[in-house]
Amino acid sequence: TTLYLHLLWKRVPIPEEELEAAAAAAAAADTASKPTKLALGTEGGFAVEPQRDYTLDKTAALVVLQGAGQPRLHVPLPCADLPELVINVITAIQAHEDASKQEAVSAWEEQRHVSRYAENLPQLESGRKISPNPADWRCDETGVTENL
Repeated sequence: TTLYLHLLWKRVPIPEEELEAAAAAAAAADTASKPTKLALGTEGGFAVEPQRDYTLDKTAALVVLQGAGQPRLHVPLPCADLPELVINVITAIQAHEDASKQEAVSAWEEQRHVSRYAENLPQLESGRKISPNPADWRCDETGVTENL
């Protein structure tokens, strides 16, 4: 006799009305709390969880294979009639996270250290303000606006 744990995850689409309401709430929250530092999953940083358009419906069953030519037996979980050892093994398997989730970044924040060379570096005032828009950049000597 062989036992298998059958985990079935089905994607259930979220209704359009709920998606639109969630998108509007996320847009309102996004304008109120823009990221202020280079960080993931922390206060003032970028959000880690992307918005999904579905929910996961998770079901589990214990499959008993008795041998060649014998019918399979599906036991829906949770089932109180199973031995305690089997229930403990099933619980441990369901609670275990796979390696990709363990390696995923849940929270990260950049640690910036001041270089000993940059600590006392004087900043000279050039008298000009450079535009952040590259379309406004122009060479002082030739007036060229390309390949700067």
